[in-house]
Amino acid sequence: MTSEAIIQTDFSGIDGLQIAANPVNQVHGLSTLIQAAYVPVLPWDVLSENGDLPAGEQRSLPQVIGLGGSGWVHRASMLAPQVHAGQRVLALTITGSAATQFSAPVPFYIFPVPDQVSLAAAATLVGGGDEAWQLLHQIPEDPAVRVLVAGASGGVGLYLLQLLMQRRQFPDVISSPRSQQWLQSRFPELQVYTSDGLPADAQYDVVVDLASRTQLLQQLEPHYSHGQLIVAGLPGYQPLDSTITAHFENGLVSPGVYRRLLGMLAEGVIQADIDSIYPYPQVQIAQKQLHAAPSRGRILLQFENDFDK
Repeated sequence: MTSEAIIQTDFSGIDGLQIAANPVNQVHGLSTLIQAAYVPVLPWDVLSENGDLPAGEQRSLPQVIGLGGSGWVHRASMLAPQVHAGQRVLALTITGSAATQFSAPVPFYIFPVPDQVSLAAAATLVGGGDEAWQLLHQIPEDPAVRVLVAGASGGVGLYLLQLLMQRRQFPDVISSPRSQQWLQSRFPELQVYTSDGLPADAQYDVVVDLASRTQLLQQLEPHYSHGQLIVAGLPGYQPLDSTITAHFENGLVSPGVYRRLLGMLAEGVIQADIDSIYPYPQVQIAQKQLHAAPSRGRILLQFENDFDK
């Protein structure tokens, strides 16, 4: 069985991606086969395409890009009794998801999508809501802790702001000038600044970096001296100020987290922010938009026209 897939064959960058027929990841009876609907466009994939992933994280080539997505069960594995053929699901995979059909070999990471949640919204949890959950639990749960989030208008940051507010923490936000007005209207309860507009006397206990800009972090250092820096965008970054503690944690998110986030979406406690949706043959355009345009949430690739069968 074959599917049409987006394949990375070298480290030449976004323009080196190919769309080609691909065996469905050598699917066997213990894998669940997913008919893809939506797959998120992730910075992780772009780093892989440029050969910029940390040592040990780069998979062998050629590889199908993508870490997961939403769709329908085409064939259920005997090891995944929680799903059945035709069911709407969110699935994570280690063998690539940017394909018309992809295999999900780990049954614990296949989740039924509630009726109240669109497949597009569910797909934003991959590399978005899940990473925000990890960051959330690195921030002390104390309303008195002063938090600043830099670069919060993307697929991770928008979820992080919502999750923080759910536990009654209201961070300040650093935004690019082109995203400031939109982000302020999205979160009127928060203070949204540009880097040049941050009050000179503003002080923070925790800074979360999602902007991945060394110059910005150095510019902000006087505002969190003796504080904590959570470096999500630049894992190897070390502050110039030796009183600042920098760390980065990126572990596996437990299955229960995905079920909880899907439940929160279903209940309207949090919402998915989708910037734009591209047909999957336009993957290169979609990936280039990550840096070329103001961020308004997650960019998705669409693999199926009949969105909610």
